[in-house]
Amino acid sequence: MKSHSWLLENLPHQGSMNLLDTVLSWDADQIHCSASSHLDPNNPLAENGLLGTSAAIEYAAQAMAAHGRLTAPATTTPRQGYIAGIRDIRFYVQTLNNASPTINIQATRLMGDDDNVIYQFTISDQGINLVTGRATVVLDRNKNISL
Repeated sequence: MKSHSWLLENLPHQGSMNLLDTVLSWDADQIHCSASSHLDPNNPLAENGLLGTSAAIEYAAQAMAAHGRLTAPATTTPRQGYIAGIRDIRFYVQTLNNASPTINIQATRLMGDDDNVIYQFTISDQGINLVTGRATVVLDRNKNISL
């Protein structure tokens, strides 16, 4: 398990933009995280007090970034990643505001290499899917992240 402080130390997302609370588990292929920031009135992705389900893509992206960091060799300098595509996205609710205090974020690496990765992700609330989809992430060889 990795704490919120680990996420702040290892991801470029800082302050309230660091949306995840905890990495609950991970292995070479997948990661499972939890978050409560979807209920924070100061969530930077909320608009007029509502956090639309499209914000769940950022939650998934941060889980993917954490997975990349956890599975990379310790001596590797992290590189900037960009979501290049979203496929098979399914929104099961209109906002994340009505979810329970803790939501779950799971991402499974389907394939990839040193430059591109494809993940399948699910954001759920007590076993009920809120958002599902696949994301292609491109890692920029020319932009390292300084943490």
